[in-house]
Amino acid sequence: MLLLVDEGDQTINPGNTVRFAARIRHKGGAVEEKHYPDRSHTKLVGALAAPLRFLAPTLDESVDFMSRYP
Repeated sequence: MLLLVDEGDQTINPGNTVRFAARIRHKGGAVEEKHYPDRSHTKLVGALAAPLRFLAPTLDESVDFMSRYP
């Protein structure tokens, strides 16, 4: 599982991502966390769309993750 989070996110508590990833690891799951400074929840999601990809490399990182876990 790939978890992308803004370190100062006001929509989702970034600590939830850290705790969720730890729980997945504890259960033996594969998980990666990507923490972004100075991005918002909506910018990280928006960066998946072609016109907004300059905001964050979320699409590239998602594709990279999926290529390693077929």
